[in-house]
This record gives sequence, structure tokens and C-alpha cells, in this order.
Amino acid sequence: MKASFSVAMMTLLGLLGASPATAGELYSVHAQLTHADGPALTPMMLVEAGKPASMRVQGDPEYSWEVRLGDVDAEQAQATLYMVLELAEASYTPSLRVQLGKPARLSIGELAMELVVEEHLDGLGPRAQGPEGH
Repeated sequence: MKASFSVAMMTLLGLLGASPATAGELYSVHAQLTHADGPALTPMMLVEAGKPASMRVQGDPEYSWEVRLGDVDAEQAQATLYMVLELAEASYTPSLRVQLGKPARLSIGELAMELVVEEHLDGLGPRAQGPEGH
């Protein structure tokens, strides 16, 4: 049932004008996560559009994070970020529409997240911005 919902949602977004990213496009997803009074966590992942990427960090605190970037609209410089985060014996599954290159904030209970998604040029690093981008 979950797969059919995802297909229906992607079809709906396609009909609304979101153009999917082409396979092989890489994006960096930078995050700053805080939970309750715990330390700030700052994971970063390279994600291929449309494919899940995940990481697991052992230590204090231990957490796992899975990210998938979909529904990329190059004209509007927007994408939808789908996440699964397991932290402090809790599981979070937020998704949100983000503006590429701009911070997005999300709070769920004691969890606060700040995320920045940037397109990578040939997987070597973020696209260079001219002086007007700084």
C-alpha cells in the first residue's frame, strides 16, 4: 500500500508541474539536528536524486538517518526531502519541500532540524555562486 501511495503522489506532483531530476544528479544534504538538551549533530550526505542514501552513527548519541530527494523542480530550484531519522529511541519520518541552497527548519517535539540541500557539480562540490549569491 505504501508503494502505491508513493507512485500516486509522484504522479500527482508530476501533473502539477514538478519536473523530476535526471538520474545521476548529486545533491549535498547538510543538517544540524538537536534533540532535547543533547549536543548538536551535523551530518552531511551526498544524495543521488531519486535514490535513498543512509548513514548510521554510533556513539553518544547513536542515530541513523536516511534521506531521499525527489520531485526536483530545476526551474523553481525546489525539491522534496523525504527522511527517516532514528534518534533517542524515537523514529521520525518527516518530508518537506525545500528551496535549493536555502536553509529549511523543522521542529517535531524535542527534535529541531535545520537543513540545506545544494546541487553538486559533477559530484565534486556545491555549484559555485557568483557574488550575488553571497
